[in-house]
Amino acid sequence: MRKIIAAILCFCGITSFAQDGFFLQPILGAGFTNMNHNDDNDHMTSGDYAFTFDGGVRAGYQAGKWRFNTGFGYLRTGINIPITLTDALGDPIGTSYIRYRYSHLVLPITAGRTFSVTRKLSFTPSAGPEFSYNISSTEKDDFDGRVVHMSSSQFNGYYQRLSCFGLLEAELDYRVSPGLSLSLTPSFDYMLTNFAKTEDGAPFTTKEHPYVLLLNAGVKWAFARKEKQAGGANVPGTK
Repeated sequence: MRKIIAAILCFCGITSFAQDGFFLQPILGAGFTNMNHNDDNDHMTSGDYAFTFDGGVRAGYQAGKWRFNTGFGYLRTGINIPITLTDALGDPIGTSYIRYRYSHLVLPITAGRTFSVTRKLSFTPSAGPEFSYNISSTEKDDFDGRVVHMSSSQFNGYYQRLSCFGLLEAELDYRVSPGLSLSLTPSFDYMLTNFAKTEDGAPFTTKEHPYVLLLNAGVKWAFARKEKQAGGANVPGTK
């Protein structure tokens, strides 16, 4: 009986450890993107979802149960606009798409709390702003295959260069070793600021808010980690 109690206390002591320290985490992901935008009646609508991807490097600090993240990355947003094809008499003969894609350099700043699921598996929901520098826009017409890359001056006329997303993440970490873990992170990015500029003399204000749902995979390296017991003392931990 004493051995069973000792084993239970030992296990509880192990799972109560929280690893503190800095970490570096390359990530790569894919998912779907769309955009809320207003039509001629100033009603917000969406087009069809488009496949997208992102990638980057995160850097952060684990302080007990709290995790703080920042980093640098690339994010692509976009929207597929369905169009109706007609013949010379104006009768519909089919459908096609105009596909818009936008490129962004992003800087996320998030905070979250880590929950232990098992000895090696943890779950960290987090949230925060994600600042973006908007690079370029591409338009593709599926009907004739024409691709148009918007020039820098045209982009400045139609879109904002600086924007802010709201970022929600739910990261699952599996610890392979004390300094290495694998991560899988569903995330949702929504541009809080207006991406579009309104043309002079337009009868309504142009509003566009891209959003992205992604699943990111990453590898996390921890540096100079220490394991801290709830009682207080820092213990160099390897298990």
